[in-house]
Amino acid sequence: MAQKGWSMLKGGTVVNSSGSAHLYFEILREDHAHAGVQGIMIWGTWTPTRCYRMCLTDNNFKNLPTGDVVNKLMSEWGRPTSLKGTTDSNGHFETSLFHGDSKFQCLTKPEEAHYGGGIVLNPELNLGLKGWTIFGDAKVEHQKSKDGKKYIVASNRNTAFDSFTQKFCLEKDKLYVFSAWFSVSQGNAHIAAKFKTKTGDETAGWVMAKKGCWSMLKVHKSKVKFQAVDQQGKALANATITIKQNLPGFPLGCTMNPLILDNTAYEKWFTPKFRYTVFENELKWYMNEPSRGKEDYGPADAMLKFAKANNIKVRGHNLFWDNPKLQPNWVGGLSTDDLRVVTDHRINYVMSRYLGQMIHWDVVNENLHYSFFEDKFGANASTIFYEKANQIDGNTIPFLNDFNTIEESEGLASPAKYLAKISQIREEGYNGPLGIGLEGHFTVPNLPYIRASLDQLSSANLPIWLTEMDVDSRPDQVRDSRF
Repeated sequence: MAQKGWSMLKGGTVVNSSGSAHLYFEILREDHAHAGVQGIMIWGTWTPTRCYRMCLTDNNFKNLPTGDVVNKLMSEWGRPTSLKGTTDSNGHFETSLFHGDSKFQCLTKPEEAHYGGGIVLNPELNLGLKGWTIFGDAKVEHQKSKDGKKYIVASNRNTAFDSFTQKFCLEKDKLYVFSAWFSVSQGNAHIAAKFKTKTGDETAGWVMAKKGCWSMLKVHKSKVKFQAVDQQGKALANATITIKQNLPGFPLGCTMNPLILDNTAYEKWFTPKFRYTVFENELKWYMNEPSRGKEDYGPADAMLKFAKANNIKVRGHNLFWDNPKLQPNWVGGLSTDDLRVVTDHRINYVMSRYLGQMIHWDVVNENLHYSFFEDKFGANASTIFYEKANQIDGNTIPFLNDFNTIEESEGLASPAKYLAKISQIREEGYNGPLGIGLEGHFTVPNLPYIRASLDQLSSANLPIWLTEMDVDSRPDQVRDSRF
């Protein structure tokens, strides 16, 4: 992300605090609990005078409330969870478990409304259009399929908001989950569900609707059956079964900068906590090659050596950035042919230099919001970079990485658009490994939206990481005894 929103530190105390510990706690718990999330990277680098958006510690390396949250959750996630039961006469024990089976479905018949429709009036549309009204300028009709399923049709629409609506009374401090089935009369379309409030519009979620089927995102909790047997393979009846999942391996990391190399207090605070890291700026192109041909990888090399010595794994961030404003200053004026030469050098040199030493590479950063390389090389520019990265280092997962996919839905990087980008990369010929990077720069989190977005992204069956997770600055951060 660009360098903005710094929180200031003076004399070891926070002047403008760097985030709400309570919100931070909720977001981390929500993300960790989701079966599709494989790791979280905290964007909380320390410096003597400032930290980007969110600080974890003061200048004396005493935890701030956000740092206390990290300690609490690392301790909690380090404890094993267990489930006990007794086998039946055939040695079987059956239970329901969430195990990552999140699927994007497009069915010929929509399923029944979840939770009986909840607070929705006339959810199955058995009472015609009762409870539903026209929003904007659209023709709204109640129709029934041959198999008896009822649905609402919105047609003759002039704007994206022309549709149908229902009024709800939502209570403060309660969490609500929204779900619905959608279809379109032709082609494919990204559809958003919006809630209009007194203070503005809130997006409940996005889905890719298709012709000829009904689309909705679902999370499945399914039955899992175990059988206990003895050494001869005979079933053990009435045996006590304990299912234990150990969580210390869940990757929770934090950014670091070169200051850690010469600051013993910083090192002693950081290294016992984190087994994963990402360099704040030291592998970005504008830092490595401030002028053409004059390259400097000294800080990155030293930080990587430090990480290895302390058994800390590193994410590579980033090879290229699609934001035109965040290129090296000398890149903007290059011809297309010249740009091709320098990008080819960059990807070959950097990935070869750090071959096998990174767990991931953010190959083209923020290519949903920006298109610098696509504008120069064509629509398949990112695909070519991903293919090249995988050819050079086939053991390191190349990642997409973008913002406002789970933070809020402003359209450009919605879950549906993110999945469409992945589909585009596949259709353009890249079939190698790929990862979903979600920056996670939150202001006020919408937990149901986060959950629904992660559900939808999980349908791609790709590793998901929160790569830059923080909460925006809030004044007067006070130590919270709950953490």
